[in-house]
Amino acid sequence: MAEKQYDFTHVPKRQGNSIKWGGLKEKELPMWIAEMDFRIAPEIMTSMEEKLKVAAFGYESVPAEYYKAVADWEEIEHRARPKEDWCVFASGVVPAISAMVRQFTSPGDQILVQEPVYNMFYSVIEGNGRAALKRRIT
Repeated sequence: MAEKQYDFTHVPKRQGNSIKWGGLKEKELPMWIAEMDFRIAPEIMTSMEEKLKVAAFGYESVPAEYYKAVADWEEIEHRARPKEDWCVFASGVVPAISAMVRQFTSPGDQILVQEPVYNMFYSVIEGNGRAALKRRIT
């Protein structure tokens, strides 16, 4: 399978009230994890345009192909293939962490957080009655 080539040289100009880029001090660089500064891949744009034409955005089930794609990616990237039934869909990183905190720990437990991380990780841990231990990776 030939590797697809994408253009990472074009940076779209942000319009409006960008939280990421608005209000920065001189020489500051935002280091966000959930917002890219590159054009969206054409395959994603096509898929989004098709969904927009349907004009319905209700809750949907995750197709089996999703779990196969996850397992394929893990095998390519990490040379380890998870069983597809091990995979569970989560609507976001924060809800997933919250569910794992409740599932695998008990109130009062301490949970190691290796910084730097998204600040909501601490809120999720503490909001579930656990304590966040901070460890900065240098």
